[in-house]
Amino acid sequence: MGDPHEPQDAAQQPQPAPPASDGGATGAGGGTTAGPEFSERLWPRPATWLLVPLAAAFGAATGFIGGADWVVVGGAVLALVVVAWLVSASSVVSLSAGGVLRVGEARVEVHHLTGALAARGERATALRGPLLDARTHLLLRGWVDPVVLVGLGDPEDPTPAWLFSCRHPEDLVAALAGHGVSGPVAVHVPLSGGLPLWGPGSREALDAAAPRQELGSDRGERERPAD
Repeated sequence: MGDPHEPQDAAQQPQPAPPASDGGATGAGGGTTAGPEFSERLWPRPATWLLVPLAAAFGAATGFIGGADWVVVGGAVLALVVVAWLVSASSVVSLSAGGVLRVGEARVEVHHLTGALAARGERATALRGPLLDARTHLLLRGWVDPVVLVGLGDPEDPTPAWLFSCRHPEDLVAALAGHGVSGPVAVHVPLSGGLPLWGPGSREALDAAAPRQELGSDRGERERPAD
């Protein structure tokens, strides 16, 4: 049945994450032709786009002071400004087949990552708040609740981790696991007065998930298990 083209079949490898891009191949110049294993754009929620007509109405009302012509100009200009802001805030989160994680404008090769953690609901809120290390690189969008936390092991980079919004965090973590990025991610554990940060027994879960003292955990020496 015709000539088998093995390189083309190999380029279309199964993707561990469902949301795959449809335009990964850009040419035959010796680069990787497979599309990203994970890719999503953090578009605002539909309700957020209501800011566009509101901005247009406000601009039109403001332009009315200058005359009828300025009604159209003021509404159009302010609406375009809001659209441009929403599009620019819709950052891309992707993982290429070559093992490069892109979060907005920041990029890191997966061999620098020590682990990945997906979080939703109360856990995502805790990672954005009481568990947040001030040195963490952030890309958070208020209209996306789930987050992914990845640990960095680059000795030349003072940033211990990246925390970023992601609508399908489990898919991205699974894709990273395919590149060997797995295991616990150290988190910042603040003084909580002995109260659980979420759920029953969460103190023990945090101790297991955050074994590295150098990431800012202020648990007392008395809480350390004996060697």
